[in-house]
This record gives sequence, structure tokens and C-alpha cells, in this order.
Amino acid sequence: MQVLKENGRKAEDKSWMWVRSTPYGDKKIVLFDYRISRSQEAARQLLDGITGYLQCDGLNAYDVLEKQEGVIRIGCGMHSRRKFESAQWMGLSPAEALERQDLVT
Repeated sequence: MQVLKENGRKAEDKSWMWVRSTPYGDKKIVLFDYRISRSQEAARQLLDGITGYLQCDGLNAYDVLEKQEGVIRIGCGMHSRRKFESAQWMGLSPAEALERQDLVT
């Protein structure tokens, strides 16, 4: 995300939009939070104390949250889809793809 005219930062500096949501239940909510990094500290500030499923990519910033009691980290749907797409191009069935360790990591 590019932010223009931010004090102490160049327009070319990278910034990040963290998106949090609760897609299930009666009270669905989506929150957008701006941070200048994707660090463990940013993750801790935004998500400390959460419980339940944490769906995220493999960024190591989330590792600190995975260690919290009551947090179950699940993989990113887009990343897993890409693995199955690769397996399809290799002529593998979904069941065969799940057995291939080189496609899992």
C-alpha cells in the first residue's frame, strides 16, 4: 500500500493494510488496520489475545500468535489452491497431491 505525504516516510516506502474479519455468526465484522510493517510486533499489537482459527499465509510474523493458547493456525486458501493447481499440471489427482511431501511445503 502506498501512502503519499506521510510524516517521516517517502511515498515509495511500503506500508501494509492488515485485514481482520469474523466471517461467521450473527455479528460479522471486517477491520482494516494500517501498519508500516508486517513484523511480529505488528501482529502482536493487532491480534494479541485472540482465540479461534487464525487463517493466514506462511509469514513468520504470525508464529508468535500460533503459540497463544486457544489459537489454531490454518493455511491460506490461495496458497493451498496453488499447490493443487501445480499437481494438476503434473497430472496428479487431488489424493495423489496430498501424498506428495514436495507439494505440501
